[in-house]
Amino acid sequence: TADGYAKVLDFGLAKMVSTLVDETKEDSDTARFQTQQGIVIGTIGYMSPEQVQGKPIDHRSDIFSFGCIVYEILTGQRPFEAQGIIDTLHLIIHATQAPLPASTGPDLQRIVNRCLAKEPAARFSTMREVAVALRDAAFDWDGRVRASSRKVRAVSTSPLTSRTKSIAVMPFANLSNDPEMEYLSDGLTESIIHALSRVGKRLKVMARSTVFAYKSSEYSPQQLGVELNVTAIVTGRVQRLGNTLTVGVELVSTKDGSQIWGDRFRKPFADIFDVHDAIATHISDQLKLKLSTGERRRLAHRPTRKSEAFELYLKGRYSANKRTIEGVRRAMQHFERAIELDPEYALAHVGLADCYTILLGRFLAPPEECSARIEEASRRAIELDPLLAEPHTTLGSLEAYYKWNWLEADREFRQAIYHDPSYATAHHWFSIFLTWMERFEDAQREAKIAAELEPLSLLLNTNYADVLYFSGRYDEALTQCKKVLELEPRYFLGNLLLSRLLATIGAYDYALEAVKTAIAAEGRYPELLASQGYIYGLMGELDSARTILSELEELSRTKFVAPVFLAEVHLGLGNFDDALTQLEAFFRIRGELGEILVGPRFAPIRKDPRFAAMLERVSFPERLTLPESIRFEPTVQI
Repeated sequence: TADGYAKVLDFGLAKMVSTLVDETKEDSDTARFQTQQGIVIGTIGYMSPEQVQGKPIDHRSDIFSFGCIVYEILTGQRPFEAQGIIDTLHLIIHATQAPLPASTGPDLQRIVNRCLAKEPAARFSTMREVAVALRDAAFDWDGRVRASSRKVRAVSTSPLTSRTKSIAVMPFANLSNDPEMEYLSDGLTESIIHALSRVGKRLKVMARSTVFAYKSSEYSPQQLGVELNVTAIVTGRVQRLGNTLTVGVELVSTKDGSQIWGDRFRKPFADIFDVHDAIATHISDQLKLKLSTGERRRLAHRPTRKSEAFELYLKGRYSANKRTIEGVRRAMQHFERAIELDPEYALAHVGLADCYTILLGRFLAPPEECSARIEEASRRAIELDPLLAEPHTTLGSLEAYYKWNWLEADREFRQAIYHDPSYATAHHWFSIFLTWMERFEDAQREAKIAAELEPLSLLLNTNYADVLYFSGRYDEALTQCKKVLELEPRYFLGNLLLSRLLATIGAYDYALEAVKTAIAAEGRYPELLASQGYIYGLMGELDSARTILSELEELSRTKFVAPVFLAEVHLGLGNFDDALTQLEAFFRIRGELGEILVGPRFAPIRKDPRFAAMLERVSFPERLTLPESIRFEPTVQI
């Protein structure tokens, strides 16, 4: 249909089959439900030859009808069609269909021709065989389509005529002359990105981390069109004076920089939702998106009716995006206050869960202190808005990292990706989980998807390098890591991974230099100190390694220090007994296990029989090694 949905118009014929009755007896129950010999029943144009002739039929007749439909999809006309019914039936029995266009490819042509074979025995024996053949042929077909679409785009006269529109909502400018109002311009930008991302697959919206890399930078629409591969950009200006909100916005073509649409809104701040909705709706209309009723409903959905709660949410996101400890804790206060004002504000619950997840992921709080809050907030968000991808992603990480419930973790990650395939964080965390399961090819695929969705994200590009590192592909990981550091030479996670890669290949001096760069940028964070102590141990500088170990032990008396960091330094010193003791303590509180389970630095201790005994003591479950062992069935349909 025009709004992108497939409608089933004709269910076809039904036949009851049973091995408990004799179908040859006319008084059997089955005889009343099957197409009987000599009687023609069906939809003209899609009937099989045996159906037309009133012969006995089976599932292979359905395969013929399916071939008719595929032929019509590919050509726009039925394979057997004449002026009258009698002539059409004659063609079905005796004629051969016209050849498919050469552009469909030889594999697809063979599949359709076999489906349309006159004799049932010459067709596929089961529909499963058809499905497998189509899946294999789809790779060739998809490549042809993509090559063809590239040619079309090359000669297109309008940047907005391609099948899939792409857009970048650039950071809105803060015209309030007050740095404290930055949360408003940033938050409104992020909120519009979120709204547009929910309208369906017809619109590709660049992620927040990608567009915010251009904040405070000079750029032209044409430049962004090339660098971000988008057909249009949105720019805006926000000013708040007292209770008056003024927003100017423009939709601009990246082909020639011309304005497609623009408007200026001046409203009381309480009407911020009206401004937000108008901007999102105008953009979708100007891009000529053919949205379904459900997609329009999601676009117009207001997460809260209270402007004060919305403002607190924007402040929370602004603080959380700083990724500092102070910023995260301030964000938690904003989200909790927003929830107090509107307990049914799903996104505020998501924000709160994300904050606790950040604390857990960076070992900045004991897992038992945070996991209950993460689960409570995420499940409440899903209850309020089942189509959100974010809380499913957060629950997936919780099930994986802190509950060791592999099946449930896999299901939650797939549920998140089902609801929003463009949500990069879902692919990112899923890739980490897949490395634990030693499903390295799947992990690399998911990590690459995440990095492609947000090409300027330092975190996601580092994660892709990290997955390659865990997969043992050190040269590729090193190349990817260097790309990250070209974007930001002092990025601490990039330098930390670089130090681990260099230490793995024995370049200890360079590894030490990289981790020192990370410490200079981020501070004496336990994970960075542990890596430094480990490298000192490998270099034979045992006194320096012990000094680091003492610093971590002293720090653990007043703050939470994950035992895995103490284990790492002991490992560098060769103290396997102490390393195993610390690892067992870490497994009992649970957390990020990638390096321990599959990373090269813990490989020596994994070979120790005591490591396997330790896993048994902490009841560590068997890992899922085969992705096909899990069948994903979404619990909520869009």
